[in-house]
Amino acid sequence: MVDGHPENSIETSDADESQTMELKSLEEQQEALDKVGEKLEIELRRAMGVKGCEEEQEKLMQDWFLLVNKKNELVRKQAELNLLKNEEDLERSHDMLQRELRALLEMEDCQKTDEQREREAELIEQLVSVVNKRDQLVQFEDSQLQQAEKDALHVQKVIADARIPRDKGDCVLQ
Repeated sequence: MVDGHPENSIETSDADESQTMELKSLEEQQEALDKVGEKLEIELRRAMGVKGCEEEQEKLMQDWFLLVNKKNELVRKQAELNLLKNEEDLERSHDMLQRELRALLEMEDCQKTDEQREREAELIEQLVSVVNKRDQLVQFEDSQLQQAEKDALHVQKVIADARIPRDKGDCVLQ
């Protein structure tokens, strides 16, 4: 039960299950890309060992960069899901703390026990901590997004700068 409402507990459970399934799917995709990468690496090494295969080497290098870019995208998606889960956890903590604090703040000071006053101070401290953690998470998320954009632009530039000659040449891979 989340925030005293059983339906929110079900929604949270469904969201957690959905995130878990998506993370598993991303891991499976990453494993598939790893297998493709192993084959591509073998082909690339073979092409690099044969003279006259510059065109094939360039194509394989482009394929390699595209593969690395896809893997990086999967890692970014995994990180985003983990950040989302952390955000949701902090949001739940924030709501829980705020509800408890609100209940204490509704009481008159003269009616509060020393324990209630101490708890109120603790709750305020914890609430500030949760807000600071959420702020740090947002800043981290923003820096990750900016880095991802830079990485994607770099890979696009590397691929665009790679030139593939038009004539096939005498490249024979065995």
